[in-house]
Amino acid sequence: MGKPKGGRRPGAGRKRILSVEDRLVVGALVEDELRLAAEGQTDAAIRKAFQDVDLESQWRRLHSIPVRQRQAWRRRLLVEGKSEEEDDSPISQLLADVSTDIGDRRHFPGATATPYGARRQALAEIARRRGLTVRMVEKCLEEYRAFKADDSVD
Repeated sequence: MGKPKGGRRPGAGRKRILSVEDRLVVGALVEDELRLAAEGQTDAAIRKAFQDVDLESQWRRLHSIPVRQRQAWRRRLLVEGKSEEEDDSPISQLLADVSTDIGDRRHFPGATATPYGARRQALAEIARRRGLTVRMVEKCLEEYRAFKADDSVD
């Protein structure tokens, strides 16, 4: 019988072009690009949802009340056991006006997925900037995500 087939000899095969640290850095760069694309998508959705409300003027109205006055108002509500809706002070009226303008859009979910085509674009961009192939950058991203998943388990 001859030599067993399969398995790797120590030192056999092509030498790696990138070190472990370099591969993790490239993977982190791609991950950052994807995160920025998702945040951009979320920002656009928020702008669209609030295009009919001038949030800056609403914030100016809310911040026109000094901090000490707002704190005293909150303490008074706690002591009296009232809710904001039951109170008839100017601060309560202002909060009701602003809440009415904003409506049920108070809580906005963050990005759940990266936009279509963003992954391919991010991979190509990082590959171009670093002088690597797209496939190599994709493998670096997979390695980085596996590293992060393994790191979060510990």
